[in-house]
Amino acid sequence: MEIFPADVLVMNLSTTTSSFFTQTVMAARACPGDDHCPAGSEAERVAALEEYFGIILDPEEQQAILGTASELKSVAAVGR
Repeated sequence: MEIFPADVLVMNLSTTTSSFFTQTVMAARACPGDDHCPAGSEAERVAALEEYFGIILDPEEQQAILGTASELKSVAAVGR
């Protein structure tokens, strides 16, 4: 698939500055199967960000995610 400059321009115009994706660092890594995702809780996410991406969150950054829609809840916390 070939991408032309006009294609990139249109993609950039459709992204607003208030989008979640323009305001937040996104990190993704494919998991081999459904049974080996490294993050099931916030503590596991913090550890996975450091191990797999080299991203180290200080305590203030770790605390900032708590209580938001993006917070990962542990399996015990959601009653599974």
